[in-house]
Amino acid sequence: METWNAIGVSDSSNEVLRRLTLPQGQPPFLLTTDHQGIKPMIRAKFTCQQNTLNHETQTATVILMPVTRDPASEENLTFWKATPAGHIELQICNPAAFAQFAVGSDYYVDFTAV
Repeated sequence: METWNAIGVSDSSNEVLRRLTLPQGQPPFLLTTDHQGIKPMIRAKFTCQQNTLNHETQTATVILMPVTRDPASEENLTFWKATPAGHIELQICNPAAFAQFAVGSDYYVDFTAV
């Protein structure tokens, strides 16, 4: 049986996020709804490994890797089983944006087809 829980509303686009309850140990599968209907959204959990500013260009390179089993929290193990490898590399020229990425901190990354 599917159970839906509203988990957030975006003020900018009036989208509502819903979470589909899955068996224990499965990563969350989220859906977004907007005026075009329901779209699947995949959520991953990544750790910031690097945030390096090039002082000449004022551009930062931010590298994120999937969370690992260490620390072995139930949530990290669930995400690690779904995405044990990979990386995201960003070149960011907005100082306020690259300042949000702290090395060692975890971030949820949501993927929605457009």
